[in-house]
Amino acid sequence: MAKLIITKTVRTAGDIEIIVDGQRLGIVADNGTAEFEVSAGAHQLQAKLKWMGSTGFSMVCNDALTTNLVISDNPYIHYFAVFYIVPILFYLNMSRDGVYPFSPYYLPLPIVIYYLYFFTAGSHKRMMIKKL
Repeated sequence: MAKLIITKTVRTAGDIEIIVDGQRLGIVADNGTAEFEVSAGAHQLQAKLKWMGSTGFSMVCNDALTTNLVISDNPYIHYFAVFYIVPILFYLNMSRDGVYPFSPYYLPLPIVIYYLYFFTAGSHKRMMIKKL
């Protein structure tokens, strides 16, 4: 049997359920590390936490090696918020005599739609599994 060590660094409280090849393998406690044994060979790993999940992670386990994995937040979720500051500053610079070309109430709409995607249809992309 191959050894699999999984560490949780997701910033959401709760235990992560580990699914290997469609079968529940166990859980990783909040901000903890868990050790599992899997058969040698190719496996498809997935993590689930409440309504969130990860995309499938393909891995090949070997009896002689220990596989270390980290489950973390998907960093791409927060990149959009950082890059969205630029259009807001651009909009604030467009003022001519205190009059703006369109209503400022539409500015947060793209970021609301973006985050809404990750809380609904994209919920399976909220976490990432990486090999150490």
